[in-house]
Amino acid sequence: MIDLFPFSGLSVAVLGLGMEGTANARSLSLSGAEVWAWDDDAARRTAAAAAGIPVRDLHNADWRELVSLVIEHDIPHGKVGAHAIIDAARAGGCEVIADSEMLARAQRDAAYVAVVSKDHAATALDIFAHVLQVTGREAEVGGDVARPVLELYGLDLGGVYVIAMPPARAELTVSITFDAAVFLDIGTGAWPPCHNREETIAASRWVFHRQTGSKGAIVSVDSAAGRQVFEELSANGEQIVIPVSGQSRAPGGIYVVDNVLYDDMGGEPLAITGLPHSQSSSSHTDALLAASVYATAIVLNISPPAAMASLRSYFEV
Repeated sequence: MIDLFPFSGLSVAVLGLGMEGTANARSLSLSGAEVWAWDDDAARRTAAAAAGIPVRDLHNADWRELVSLVIEHDIPHGKVGAHAIIDAARAGGCEVIADSEMLARAQRDAAYVAVVSKDHAATALDIFAHVLQVTGREAEVGGDVARPVLELYGLDLGGVYVIAMPPARAELTVSITFDAAVFLDIGTGAWPPCHNREETIAASRWVFHRQTGSKGAIVSVDSAAGRQVFEELSANGEQIVIPVSGQSRAPGGIYVVDNVLYDDMGGEPLAITGLPHSQSSSSHTDALLAASVYATAIVLNISPPAAMASLRSYFEV
């Protein structure tokens, strides 16, 4: 698990004891923090206590005694409709953060990649894991349901964390400037616990916070929301902005047309590699993910031939 040494000797509250919250509590405890853990579900509290996690009712907490409240990111925490414990913590001057924020404080030398995808995060993480491993980069991927962030391995300088960053986790993460932020899909309507579409888009855009210079924003232009984000980031001109598409040309970016991956970042489309032909409903998704991972690899200074070969080996398996 991640060694959360910055929290050693401090009192930290944990709200939510599902897989994510249990990993938060265990990692903090193993790192020497005094943990106060709570879940409104009695069965989860019982299971956590049986596993040796200190359970304490946070409804009665004196927030002056705690330095941080770490929450499972999908617990409502916005300005409206937040969980009562979160409101009380904020009123008492206690910060509210997510697992990714703790990771960032403990692993400052690593590079970070964000993946914003409501429907395809797990598959994107799998492709990233393969491509980075094959190209010789030390990498850890997580943040989806099956891979809690704090159960990943610690990485040294040169390592890369690829983290699923739903909007609710993104807005609770203030210490990461992502080397590459991949905006794929946010569905339609609100992405809970966000209350509406506007809140969802605003929170999702947090992954681009403080990106400048060589940091990369890789944005799918296959949806209206993505095109809006791409246009706004391009107009600001603060970082490298790369449009990606799995279904049509994306001038200045990376795209797939007729199962061929093209690199148009230099202003002239170059055919990079063919992808397996598929008539399945997932073919467009595979194409978009291939374009996005290739673009990210370039931002991470992986050579185009290596990125191409690793992608081909993934899709040919």
